[in-house]
Amino acid sequence: MLRRSWRFAAGIIGQVLWNLGLIALGSVLCAVALKGILIPHGFFGAGFTGVALVVHYLVPSLPVAVLYFILNIPLYGLGWIQLGRRFFLYSIAGMLIFSGALAVNYVPLPVYDKIPSAVLAGIIIGAGSGVILRSLGSAGGLDILSIVLLKQFSIRLGHHHFGL
Repeated sequence: MLRRSWRFAAGIIGQVLWNLGLIALGSVLCAVALKGILIPHGFFGAGFTGVALVVHYLVPSLPVAVLYFILNIPLYGLGWIQLGRRFFLYSIAGMLIFSGALAVNYVPLPVYDKIPSAVLAGIIIGAGSGVILRSLGSAGGLDILSIVLLKQFSIRLGHHHFGL
């Protein structure tokens, strides 16, 4: 009996560590694309990251990581009410990890032409976001809003982001 409970606890801990690892990997990928491509080229992003970038470009003394964190706070209130506890807690971890990854200084990636830079940033951010969403959580922003819309109105994630 005791052995089964230890195996069960080890399985849950392993699953939590796996999901947090996926969140960390996806957050670092997204942060590398933002700090290594988007910001050096003066590009904008989508969603809350894009709003944080616009404010950062207007007021360069405000770091993108802090802006992203502050912008997400009201949305987490909605997430707490509408979404499950597990998703909410993983998303809090995702927002903290992503904001922390944005606070690290990255070397600009050596892609100098604007079009390949934009395509590469989109690929890296898309891959990072996909990895994060596979973890049963999110990094905040419009991902939370998209999942609320899916649960309440059956509007799928891709349709919502495409509409924005």
